[in-house]
Amino acid sequence: MLSVAEDHLRALNPSARLEVFGQELNDETYAICRSDMMLKGQDASHIVAGNSFSEDGHKERSFRLHAGQCAVRRRVEEGGVVRAEHETRGFAGRFGAGLPRINDGSFLFLQHMISKR
Repeated sequence: MLSVAEDHLRALNPSARLEVFGQELNDETYAICRSDMMLKGQDASHIVAGNSFSEDGHKERSFRLHAGQCAVRRRVEEGGVVRAEHETRGFAGRFGAGLPRINDGSFLFLQHMISKR
C-alpha cells in the first residue's frame, strides 16, 4: 500500500519530496515492506515492527498525509494499553473519542491517525 501511494503521488507531482513511514505487526509483511522500501530508495528504518495501538512506533512524529488499514480484530484491549491510555490521557491521548467494541479496530486506527496530524 505504501509503494502504490508513493507511486501515485509521484505521478501527480514528480518533484515532491516524499518520505514513507509505516508500522506492521505481521513479521513477514514487515520484512517485505522494508525490502520494498530499500529497493525504492526509501529509508527502510522508517518502517517499524509492532502493534501501533499498544506501542506507537512513530510516537514523536506527525505527518501531513495518511494512508492506512487496520485488521478488524484486535487482541483483548492490547494488554490493557489502549484502555489505560484512554482513561488516563483522555483527549490528550490518541483514544480520547472513546473505545469501540472489541472487534472494531478501525475506529481506534482512525483516532491513531488523527493524533498524528
